[in-house]
This record gives sequence, structure tokens and C-alpha cells, in this order.
Amino acid sequence: NEIFRAAHSLKGMAGTMGFKRMQRLTHDMENVFQEVRSGNMIVTSGLVDVLFQCLDAIDAYLENVKESSEEGTDDNEAIIQELNDILAAGTGNVPAKEEKPAEKDKPAENADEDRFQKKYLDIEFSEKEKEELRVSEEKGMKLYGMTVYIQEDCLLKAARAFLVFKAVEDFGNIIVYNPTSQDIEDEKFGFDFSFYLASEAELDKIVEVSKAVSEIEEVVGEKVEYKELTAAAAKKEEEAAAAAKEQEQKKEEAAKKKEKAKAKEKEKAKEKKEKEEEKEETEAVSGIIPPESDNFMDEPEVIAQVQTPVEPVLHFDAETDLNWPLQGNVVLNYSMDQTVYFATLNQYKYNPAVIIKAEVNSPVKAVAAGKVTGVETTAETGSTITVDMGDGFSATYGQLKEIPKNTGDYVENGEILGYINEPTKYYSVEGSNLYFELQKDGVPVDPMGYLQ
Repeated sequence: NEIFRAAHSLKGMAGTMGFKRMQRLTHDMENVFQEVRSGNMIVTSGLVDVLFQCLDAIDAYLENVKESSEEGTDDNEAIIQELNDILAAGTGNVPAKEEKPAEKDKPAENADEDRFQKKYLDIEFSEKEKEELRVSEEKGMKLYGMTVYIQEDCLLKAARAFLVFKAVEDFGNIIVYNPTSQDIEDEKFGFDFSFYLASEAELDKIVEVSKAVSEIEEVVGEKVEYKELTAAAAKKEEEAAAAAKEQEQKKEEAAKKKEKAKAKEKEKAKEKKEKEEEKEETEAVSGIIPPESDNFMDEPEVIAQVQTPVEPVLHFDAETDLNWPLQGNVVLNYSMDQTVYFATLNQYKYNPAVIIKAEVNSPVKAVAAGKVTGVETTAETGSTITVDMGDGFSATYGQLKEIPKNTGDYVENGEILGYINEPTKYYSVEGSNLYFELQKDGVPVDPMGYLQ
């Protein structure tokens, strides 16, 4: 187990630093150690000999790094092939023949074009960012819009993003980040990010150094003009304003129709009441007392009024202790003032939630009543549900399965929101758990200050 952990850690650190050859070698070593510790293959003298060759190769890589900050050019293909042959023989799995990749036809190319979009064109600029872009262009700098796509099996997205930033900043100045650099550091983004760069270098060079970072799948970008950017931004603002105005007009028209319908209904009720009163007066004057009738058809007509259901008022009392969503030990504490160590990622990072150890299929209960504002599936927290509890407080529950609620549903305090699922690849070492995050006005707060 210790040897497996060492190989796993070395692989992660090599990948973070962009040492692809060392990362590949330690990855294959890790695969062998995994099969050995799982009891799927036995250790032979031949395997030990090859593993010592692997260690020699790693030593060579490290010496190169010390001398030149580069790992060198030796791929050690022969050692890797021998290691994989032993792995295949030991587990009884014959490696499949490598097939030549089929040539991509036109529709596949079009599919890639549809997938890799120029998302930098969707960025909305602040006034400060506009000014920086304008000044940079006036100084003779070229402005580039860039969108970088990370491979979806990447575990260290933030590390990859900052390696790209480090590479391109050797050629210029990044003016705009999307998402923000803080969100990227906290890995609050998908598998792509965009930025605008002011540089004197050519676009091909910027794309080249970006793609050189490990686990970068694609980079799209182009040279842009300040006037075109601001014109496009102004057009978007106009369209957004027009859409907001149209929506407001529709709301006003709907409100007027509703008021008109209510007034009409009120008038009908008034006329009916006046007729009934007039009838009663006439009967009283003539001395006629209408006999009681058992026939329901003689009963006065009752006009049913459709009432709009009143939504429950959400209120969260911050002074009242919350019940735990489930029973379990906290394996990772909330920490937004300093980084904590994530064993699976082999990385220190901020943690906006508490990670509670739990068995698979354990029920997870709502800590307070509220309204479901989101049900989604993410690579990090799996199936996740977010509940608005009122007064600016919301709770997010992740690593679930069989969520019975949809967006817009109401939940009661203690109601089951789902069951613990197998952990995502971000928490494979920590094991099955509940990701529980508490927010106040959109900002994470420590749940331990509110739980009983």
C-alpha cells in the first residue's frame, strides 16, 4: 500500500509540473502495484527487475530536472512495454492490438467545431477591463481572445489552468479571466476557461505554449479589435435591456388581465347578491315564505373561485441548531482561510464544505425546511441538490443518488433528500461521503457553527 501511494503521489506531482514522461511511467507502475495489492497477480523476480529499471529511469528524470528544469527526452518505451507485458501476463489480460485511428470525416470535424466554441466572445467586460484593453491596443499590443479546453478525465483542473497562465504570461499580460482567477483556484468551473491577453507575440506561439501543458485537449483563439469587442458588448447589453423590457411589459399585461378578471368576478358576485336581496324583499312584502326543500337543485348557485396557492414563507433561524443530515465522522473540515490536504487529489486547496464519512445507501435528510433551487450532477460532487432555507441561507448536499425532488419542490425538515452514492473520482481515497455546504447570501460559511 505504501509503495502504491508513493507511485500515486509521484504521478500526481509529475502531472502538476507538466513532466509527461515521468507521469506516464509512474502511472503504469501504479497500475502494477494496484493489481499486486488487490491480489490479482503475484510478484516475480522478473517484475522486481523491471521495477528497479523503472526506479533508475525516475532517478534519471530527476537528475535532468535538477540540472535543466526539464525531464529530458527519453520516453523509456522499452521499460514501459515490458512492464505492461508482465501486467498482462500476470492478470491474464492480453492487450488489445493498437488500431490505426480512422480518418475523421467531415461531420466529425464539424462536431469538434461545435464542441470547441469561442466562449471568450460571451465574456461581459467591466469598465476597468475595457479601459485596460483599449490602452493596451493603443500601445501597439495585439489583443487575443482565448478559450482553453481541459481533458474531462483531468483531476487537477486548477493546476492545469495556472500552468497555462504561467506559460502565456511569458509573452504578455492577461487582462480578463473567465471564470475569475479565484474561482479557478477553487476549481469552481467546468473543463474550459477563457481569457484575454495583450501581447506582442503571434497567435500561433500563444496557442503552442498553451497546448504544451499536460492534459490540455484544445485551444481556440483569435486576434480581436477593441472596437469590435466593445461594439459586440454594447449590442449584447442592448439586447439584454430589450429582453428585460419585453419581459416587464409581459408581466404588466398579465397583471392587468388578472386585475380585470378579478374586477369582473367581483361585479358578478355583487349583481348576484343584489338579485338575492331583491328577491328576499319581494317575498317578505308579499308574505310568501318559501318552503324548505331537500332538492339540491333548489340550493343557491355557488360560484367557485379559483384561488392562487400561497407559497410557504421560508424562514431560517440562525440561532436554532440544525440537525445533522446524517451520522458520521467529518473527514475534511470546512476551511476557507487556509488550504487543507485532499488525499485523492494529492493537493492542498480551500474547502467550502464539510465532508462527512458515510456508508453507501445511507439516507440523507434535510437539515431545515426549504425550496429546491437546483438538482444537478457534477464531476466533483456527483448528484447534488441545493435547498433555499430562507433569509439568505442555502444548503447543498452532494455525492447522492435517487434524489426524489425536482427544482421548485418544497422539502420539510428531516425529509429524505436521497441516499449516499459511490464516491466520485475526486474522493476515491476519502471513500463514500456526504458533501455538505452551507451558504449565507451566496458565500460559504462553516456548517459546524450551526449543526448540533
